[in-house]
Amino acid sequence: MMSRRQSERPRRGRGEGSIGKRADGRWEAKFSIPNDGRRERHSVYGLTREEVVTKMLTRKADLTRGIRPANERLTVATYLNEWLAAKQNTARPSTFTTYEGIV
Repeated sequence: MMSRRQSERPRRGRGEGSIGKRADGRWEAKFSIPNDGRRERHSVYGLTREEVVTKMLTRKADLTRGIRPANERLTVATYLNEWLAAKQNTARPSTFTTYEGIV
């Protein structure tokens, strides 16, 4: 027999995520989104359950639209090298040479 609390909360669907309180007192939401045929796992943290729910919904919406979270360990040099690599196939050769000189 299910308890009253279990019957009040319906089971979450695939990709909707899970929310729980961690041992350190913070709340954590884990969720997944499809990405190139695979499921990509993500986590967000907060001090309250409401904060975590808001962060999870915002992050899911951003990821669905293709907006990725900024990598905090990304250096300017790494970013510029990645940007140059992307421009190599789309910019004219003379433009690319100018970009290389500036970078």
